[in-house]
Order: sequence, then C-alpha cells, then structure tokens
Amino acid sequence: MTLLADVLDPVELAVAVEKGHVRKQSHPSLPYVIYNYTEACQYTAAWTPVTLACRGLIVDESSGDRPGLWQQARPAGDMTPHGAQVTEE
Repeated sequence: MTLLADVLDPVELAVAVEKGHVRKQSHPSLPYVIYNYTEACQYTAAWTPVTLACRGLIVDESSGDRPGLWQQARPAGDMTPHGAQVTEE
C-alpha cells in the first residue's frame, strides 16, 4: 500500500486544509477521507504540489498514524488546471 507520506507532506496537507485551499470530506461509515482542492485555491491560484495532488485523493485512515492511500484513479502529473503556476510553500 502506498502511504500518504510517500505522495505528499502530511504537515503541508494539514496547512492547506487549515488555509482553506484543500477540502477534507469523511465517509459517513468507512474510515475513508477524500481530499480536493477548493474554489478558493483556484481563485487565488494557490497551487502547490500538495494542492495539485488533492484532486480526488482518497485516503484510508484505518491504519492509524500511517494512513495509506486507496485510489480508484489518480490524475496524471501533467494535469494542472489551466493557467496554474505551481509554487513551493
């Protein structure tokens, strides 16, 4: 299983959620969370490697402090939103 930390920095993900650039939605009965970048991220062009990775990113949080990914599909790396300029945080 791929771990979340193998795809992105979990600390930077928490910061992006706190800033409102990424939305975190929990499944009502299963230990799954889906992360998506928000309209605010698009409007302010707050593109980072983390926000770009959060396009339907599904995480299985049942593994405790080492959450793993469970994905139906993941966008290709070159699928940046139109006009996006990626910046490092």
